[in-house]
Amino acid sequence: MTDSVKAESRNGSIEVLPKGVIITTKGATKTIPLEQITGVEFKRAGLTAGYIRLTVPGSVAVKGGSSLVSNKNYQVQNDPNAVQFTKSSKNDEFAAVADAINRALLS
Repeated sequence: MTDSVKAESRNGSIEVLPKGVIITTKGATKTIPLEQITGVEFKRAGLTAGYIRLTVPGSVAVKGGSSLVSNKNYQVQNDPNAVQFTKSSKNDEFAAVADAINRALLS
């Protein structure tokens, strides 16, 4: 990967660079090296907010399910390894970031 891929929402941004991912939320910036990322969770925005969430060693996975939607949304909002977005018009932009991370993890 030679170019960066970036998606922005009013809640933050996520950018994929050749060696890592930069997440900016709530005024804080975090860089995660690609070799530390073990998974990517992507949910499109629709009736509920969408998000990209990175799994790294030590992070806690949230099990989904309709009864856990509000709990999961709350956890994503407070996860330093996630960026949430509310507009469905941002789905393709955030999907491109998720795809770029997955491609980088496979190479």
